[in-house]
Amino acid sequence: MDDPAQSEADLRHWLANEDWYMSRHTRRWLDTTPADVAADTLARIAEAAVPEPRSLWGVFLTAVATSGFSPSGAIAGQGPADRKAGVRAALMLADLNDARCVPPLVRVFETNPAWQNKYQELIEAALLRFLPRAADLPEARQYAPDIHDLARRLWNPGDVRRDLPARSADLLLAAIRFLHGSGREPDHSLLESIAESTATGSNRLRVREVARAIIGVPNAS
Repeated sequence: MDDPAQSEADLRHWLANEDWYMSRHTRRWLDTTPADVAADTLARIAEAAVPEPRSLWGVFLTAVATSGFSPSGAIAGQGPADRKAGVRAALMLADLNDARCVPPLVRVFETNPAWQNKYQELIEAALLRFLPRAADLPEARQYAPDIHDLARRLWNPGDVRRDLPARSADLLLAAIRFLHGSGREPDHSLLESIAESTATGSNRLRVREVARAIIGVPNAS
């Protein structure tokens, strides 16, 4: 029988070194590993998914680690490689419809384009796929604080004069609908802030209409 610890170490290595597509090793691992074991392993690896350091040196190291062409020894055990493996593991968890994908994906989702992870579009797409069905998953409700934080950062009440990108608005709507549908919104302050906003951008207005409908505030005629 394969050593589970070695199997996990091997998977971390491949997740850190493969780029946009799964390696043959990763695909074989998914095909031959029991689903519950695979999900638990990916959840452990995904714990390393954290935002990239906001420094030029951090950007350089991350670029080297995520290039897909680095010799394994050059990045083995270093932060950028672990973070990359964590992000890829979190994306795989989302594909498995495992609610444990939420905290790592929310952590690495970046609203500032200057600091976005190279997998930002995949992270956004994974959350957009997962959140609409997450309210029906009892195990997802424990992550309401994470989703509330995501919604708060997306709305960014200090910058309401700037409209939201369409996909950010879609993700924000998915987040507040999850919070409302699961009954686990920490408080209504965010929804109230959105509902009372004087924003004029079309995407912010779209979100505001939904927030008003949720808390029962009539839209202006």
